[in-house]
Amino acid sequence: MTDFHNAGGMRALLEDLRPLLHLNANTASASKDRQLLEFSGSAVVFEDTVDLERRIDDPALEVTRDSALILKSVGPVGTPGMPEAGMIPIPQKLTKTDCHVLHVQKGVKDMLRVSDGRMSGTAGGTRILHVSPESGLVDAPFGILRTGDIVTCSLSKKVLSVAFLDAEIAERIRHRAEALQQAGVLVERGRLISKQGRTRGYRGLYQTKVNQAHEGAEFDKRSQN
Repeated sequence: MTDFHNAGGMRALLEDLRPLLHLNANTASASKDRQLLEFSGSAVVFEDTVDLERRIDDPALEVTRDSALILKSVGPVGTPGMPEAGMIPIPQKLTKTDCHVLHVQKGVKDMLRVSDGRMSGTAGGTRILHVSPESGLVDAPFGILRTGDIVTCSLSKKVLSVAFLDAEIAERIRHRAEALQQAGVLVERGRLISKQGRTRGYRGLYQTKVNQAHEGAEFDKRSQN
């Protein structure tokens, strides 16, 4: 592919993704803003789809056009079945044209958006999907991202990263594990199950046996015993 912008295809970020990612992510759909393909900005993190729905259009949300929107907990384990839940809308406060200022600015049309889930192929914009390992795993670096962390994406270099030190990664993972335990969240084989305990049936089987997006998001044959 010689012209990613006009082709509107997908390109895997497969090089040195550490420490944000382990192996794989995809940028989906044609970017409306080429600058976002070489981008560094402050993260605005949503822990799950409930958090996203509750805060994305809150006028008090601290977000600018230079932010990176992050959605967790929509991967194979975080949202069993991995539905097309990775869609992150642009906050209304950025899309509306403000007519009360001297220099009227156009509404924001595109932002860098990152999630560990899937989304419809008909949606446009600069998005990074299928982050793996997903935040549904206790020790996944994606799960410890916080609002204010600086996220860098370079399509030309095939790099998606965040400014962490190794010691900080380990400390945040330890902190997260302790917080989950205190909150009564069931963790099995390093996976976040639920506060209610293990789910029966196919959903429960999926939560405990499915592998990660870069492995196909299918039942892990190594764990079927």
